[in-house]
Amino acid sequence: MKLLLAILIIISFTGCEDDKQQPIPNVPECYEKFLGNYRVYNTDSNNYYNMSITYEKDTSANGNLYNALVYHNFANKFVFKYDFYCIVDSTGDNNYLDFGRHDTAYDANSKRWFLFPYFQDSLNNKTSWFHNDTINLYFDMCNIAYYIYDLQPYYCKQVMHIAVKQH
Repeated sequence: MKLLLAILIIISFTGCEDDKQQPIPNVPECYEKFLGNYRVYNTDSNNYYNMSITYEKDTSANGNLYNALVYHNFANKFVFKYDFYCIVDSTGDNNYLDFGRHDTAYDANSKRWFLFPYFQDSLNNKTSWFHNDTINLYFDMCNIAYYIYDLQPYYCKQVMHIAVKQH
């Protein structure tokens, strides 16, 4: 009886062996969903412009590598690069896009601006989210500290641009 039990145990361990290893699925990096060309609607001035987001692996001043997203023609004015961190909220969603706080951001005409990545309305904070190939970009854009010196009209608004990825 003990011999039969030992044989059954040995057969059960060796008989269920999987001959083929299953391939590990290729999981895209968190930043990859944001990359691409976008057609953007400016809800403030009711016009459209093109914007693109690209990826760069960059090195910080202390030699550490980091992920960066490069925004080309952001707000129809700016080209800048910002560190990308995959931010996951309490529901497990990682669609938040932080393009950074930029004080003294220069536009294509060398005029200075302040950009802040979200704003607060009377109910809650508005942040930029990616959903179904669309990014709702919420940000403060202001030149209050620079408009006299840069000889440009005063502009300071909380704006929303709707960016739709082009395939």
